[in-house]
Amino acid sequence: MTKTIRNAAAVFFVPAVAAAAYTLIKTFLSFSASSGNKHMPFWAGIFCYAVLHAAFYKPLKTYIFGHELSHAVAGLLSGARIKKFKVGKQSGSVVLTKDNIWITLAPYMFPIYVFVLIIAYLMLGWAADIRLFYGYFLFLAGFLIAFHAALTV
Repeated sequence: MTKTIRNAAAVFFVPAVAAAAYTLIKTFLSFSASSGNKHMPFWAGIFCYAVLHAAFYKPLKTYIFGHELSHAVAGLLSGARIKKFKVGKQSGSVVLTKDNIWITLAPYMFPIYVFVLIIAYLMLGWAADIRLFYGYFLFLAGFLIAFHAALTV
């Protein structure tokens, strides 16, 4: 694919990306307005990560690991085998036996750390009353979603 075609395709998708961003922001604002204080830990998690990210530390290697892990998980779910998995301080790579659009876009659509949190929370539900941990769950979910969004952008 030539550079001109790729640039034209990128320009072509700008309205779709803008519409998706608008919908996401509108949904978050609607969620915030309708939930009152019930979901305040979620917003506190987003705020805490934003402060951490802006002022102190950007956990790039942790993000790169999750990014590459998303490619690997999507590959495994698509029937590929992992040949190589590498994570460094500034970059990473996964070599799989096959590739498709799902595998390529998985890290952008699949915030893996949030899904790990959800699985852990549900597993905790087998051992304890998870309603006791709902506020912590919301805080961590907000924190991890902000982490994913900030470092993906």
